[in-house]
Amino acid sequence: MVYEQLNPSPEQRTVIDSIFVVHRARMNALDKEYRDVRHQYQARYDAVIQDTREAIAGVFPPDVATEYRRLLAEYDERREADRAAERAGRN
Repeated sequence: MVYEQLNPSPEQRTVIDSIFVVHRARMNALDKEYRDVRHQYQARYDAVIQDTREAIAGVFPPDVATEYRRLLAEYDERREADRAAERAGRN
């Protein structure tokens, strides 16, 4: 930590430690808020995508709509596999 380069006294370290305790609590709360909002956003985003796909499927006759849904499922599987490989490559 940068502040350690200033050789704080034991009393100063105690104050700095208490600042970090408060900071951690605030960051944890902020992280939780972000995860909650992101989850809500993702659910709404997915719903729009699904509604759009169903609207497009509704344009086609039933047999073609079935094929369209099958192609979408394949596309989603490939995309998820690519994302999983990307995540694995980062680790």
